[in-house]
Amino acid sequence: MKKENDTRLVQVFSGHRRASTTQQYKQTELEALQNAVNQYHPRK
Repeated sequence: MKKENDTRLVQVFSGHRRASTTQQYKQTELEALQNAVNQYHPRK
């Protein structure tokens, strides 16, 4: 889910009943990406 996508649109395509569920996935994805950057980035 990219930043520029409307949450409601993504919610409909994902089949989520609640926007909060969609938001959880968005937040989890960002946290996972940040953790990967922190772990694997060559400049620490």
